[in-house]
Amino acid sequence: MEDNKIKREDVADVLRTALKAGKTNFVFIKEDGSRRAAVGTLNLDDVPEADKQFKHSESEQVERPDQTSYYDLEKSGWRCCKFDSVVKIEEKEVE
Repeated sequence: MEDNKIKREDVADVLRTALKAGKTNFVFIKEDGSRRAAVGTLNLDDVPEADKQFKHSESEQVERPDQTSYYDLEKSGWRCCKFDSVVKIEEKEVE
């Protein structure tokens, strides 16, 4: 694997690890076919207190092997994204 590429089969591990570490820039293809640049995190230190409670209440998602939830730092809310739709994590393209 080149330094600027991520193998498709590594996307789940790379994205989850980056999100857990803190603020992560990534790009994915939405269901309507448009590209979405997101800035997200799974590091609760970066999530507003009110939204921490929301995430850890009855609405908490079970971790799924095909997608991850993340806190969208630009939209100030919890979102999810399918790993097979991710095309870029930080500056690394997915191949």
